[in-house]
Amino acid sequence: PQQWVLESIRQGEVDFGIVIDPGAATDLQCETVLSEPFLLLCREDHPFAERTSVSWQDLQHQRLVLQDYASGSRPLIDAALARFGIDANIV
Repeated sequence: PQQWVLESIRQGEVDFGIVIDPGAATDLQCETVLSEPFLLLCREDHPFAERTSVSWQDLQHQRLVLQDYASGSRPLIDAALARFGIDANIV
């Protein structure tokens, strides 16, 4: 869906679009309107539950349930896991 929005703008079909991350859309004027951190949800008996923050490195070898690829944030999460070399068990 995100690429469809960007192409619609480029072709003049729409005047603007709202996407999670335009990536390297250097041919378009982009403005951040909202920035939110990723959140981790876990059971209250999980060791992470007692912490106020969890680093990407803490996710090494953890079992993770992630949103599907229809979500605009999934590619961003996959990229962050790869950037930090995290071998997570995505279930």
